[in-house]
Amino acid sequence: MAKEKKEVVEYIVPLKKAYNAPRSKRAKKAKNLLKKFIVKHFRTKNIKISPKLNEIIFARGIEKPPRKIAVKVLLKDNIANVYSAAEKIEVAKEKKVEEKKEKVKEEIKEKEKKPSKDEEEQLKEEEKKKKEKKLRERIADTQKIKKGQK
Repeated sequence: MAKEKKEVVEYIVPLKKAYNAPRSKRAKKAKNLLKKFIVKHFRTKNIKISPKLNEIIFARGIEKPPRKIAVKVLLKDNIANVYSAAEKIEVAKEKKVEEKKEKVKEEIKEKEKKPSKDEEEQLKEEEKKKKEKKLRERIADTQKIKKGQK
C-alpha cells in the first residue's frame, strides 16, 4: 500500500501535457497532472498542494504554466503534502505542534471535568431554585386538598 514513513521524497514532475489543453485551462491541467503523478507514485488520493507551489504553477499566468516542476512530497497519515523543492520542510516542528494540540485537548478535558467556582455557584443557585419551586407546588397542592375537604 502507501508508504508510511515520514520521509521527504523529491521528484521532477513533467507538465508538458498541460500544453495540449486550451490556453485558458493550462494551469488547471498542470495542477491535475501533478495530482495524478502523486497518486501514481504514492497510491493515495488525499493530496494537499502547498500555496507556494500553487503560486509557482500560476506564476506566469494561467496560459503558461511551467513545463516541469521540482517538488518535495511528505507522506504522513496517508496524506501526501506536496511542496516546492525550494521550500524548507521541518518535520520536527510538526511533532511539537502535535504535542501542543494534545496538551490543549487535555486541558479542555480537565476544564470539562472540574467546573469553575462561578459555574459551581450557578449550579447551586439553580438547584435551590428547583427545590423552592417544588416546595411551592407541594404547598399549592396541599392548599387545594384542604379547600376540597371543607
